[in-house]
Amino acid sequence: MFVWTKESICWFQDATKMTSYYKDLASWILCQPDYPLNLQTLYDLGSGISPVTPYLTPFVRHVVAVDLSSDALGAIPSYQGINLVRLQKDWTIWRPERPADLVLLSYCNGILQQWNQLRSLSQRYIAIVSPLHEKEDTFGVREWFPHQMAPTPPGNRETAQDVEAFLQKYSISYSTTKISAAFGQPLQDLSAFYRFMAFYFDLSPEDLTQGYQQKYLQKENDYYLLPHQKESQLFFIPLQSACE
Repeated sequence: MFVWTKESICWFQDATKMTSYYKDLASWILCQPDYPLNLQTLYDLGSGISPVTPYLTPFVRHVVAVDLSSDALGAIPSYQGINLVRLQKDWTIWRPERPADLVLLSYCNGILQQWNQLRSLSQRYIAIVSPLHEKEDTFGVREWFPHQMAPTPPGNRETAQDVEAFLQKYSISYSTTKISAAFGQPLQDLSAFYRFMAFYFDLSPEDLTQGYQQKYLQKENDYYLLPHQKESQLFFIPLQSACE
């Protein structure tokens, strides 16, 4: 299970400031022909710092961000005119008093094993964001360090292909699109770069040779950047046609 730290939250916040990824996600949800722009409640499940919320708040009145990390929840800012609740809980066993109008589940396994629970949390719409691939070569780590990276256990990560197969198997109507946006990681200095790579990939400064840095680490004016193109698939499910 991923664990947020104060520094990893800062890294992620810095990355979100440089990408259109979450704005693109929200824009596509809001453009759905069946989507009314007057929803009352949004549940953001496994929210982390809830980076898509700022782009949806003009169109909802209440937001519940659900995550196991108190540090991540504490980093979610308040928004004017929005009733924001930060709930430290496992969403898979959460029993709210009433379902939301829209439930968002991003990069959190939950369709194949938790569909009934997920379905119970929404009365109108579910939006799911899934990775395109079970294994991603973020920052070239898998290419450069193939013998040091632990293999991803088969079926350990729900991909877009898994989600689509499930929805089709149970005749659940949905619309879908692929989202691709630059999502690089800015870092203040080389020391931050080494800490970042140790935290996420268990790589030491000795592992991160000049060859790797020359290929994957860019020096900008006053910071360093690890470029990355994030590719995902977004599913929008109107529940009027969803199977129980």
